[in-house]
Parts: sequence; C-alpha cells; structure tokens
Amino acid sequence: MKLMTLLTLSALFVAVPTVTPRVIASPSNPEAIETWQASTSVVKSGNFEAVEHPTQGNARIILENGRRYLEIGETFRTDEGPDLFVVLHRSASPGLHFNEGDYITLGALQSTTGTQRYPIPNDINVSEYNSAAVWCRQFNATFGAAPLN
Repeated sequence: MKLMTLLTLSALFVAVPTVTPRVIASPSNPEAIETWQASTSVVKSGNFEAVEHPTQGNARIILENGRRYLEIGETFRTDEGPDLFVVLHRSASPGLHFNEGDYITLGALQSTTGTQRYPIPNDINVSEYNSAAVWCRQFNATFGAAPLN
C-alpha cells in the first residue's frame, strides 16, 4: 500500500507542470539609468493665483517618456467646492468665467491639497494653452489659475 501511494505521488509530481520564475535583469549600467532619468523634462510651469477662492501651489506641464502630464505640486491648496475640474486655458489670466472653446478639461480635481497628475491628450497642442486652472463647472467659476511659461 505504501508503495502504491508513493508511486501515485511520484506520478502526480511528474505530471504537474512546475513554474520556474524568470528574473528580468534591470539595467546596471549607470549611463542607462541617467538616460532614463533624463527622459522627464519640464515644458511649462507657473504658480497658482487666487481668482474666486484662495488657491496656491505650483503647476507644470512635463514630458515623460513621450507622454505629457499636468503635475500639480505638493504645496497645492484650494477650497472645497462642487464639481471641481482641472483645465488648461488659452489665456494666462483666464478670469472668473470660462467661454466654451477657451479651455480643455483634463479631469475632475483629485484633491484640494497636494501632488496630483493629469494626462494631457496627445492631440492637444500645449503651446496654445497658457494657464492651468481649478474650475467649478457647476457655477462656471474659476477657483484659481497658474500662468504657464
């Protein structure tokens, strides 16, 4: 009986495929690491100014590995509000109310404080947009804007 059990277990062990982990080597060449780190560049940047509500911190458009993002920095702060969005606006000083066609929406505001990142669609020409803003869609009111240079 023991022999039969041992043979059955041996057969199962051989029949069950085993998974061997594959190790993917990471670059150990310092030049490769420097090249990877250098793949992020700042396209435009600026500091938030209050419009309808106190808003502070910085914003920058970056190019990272071929993709563009609007990054809002760690010191960002604005008031709570309904229906808040992050937008790029054509004007460096967009004013309190927006007109259709003067801005593009990047997404709902992730948080009223701290670091955030919003992808910029590939078909957007960022040279046509001169500020980043926090905008209340419900009341068409700009909380704050950062002129981008």
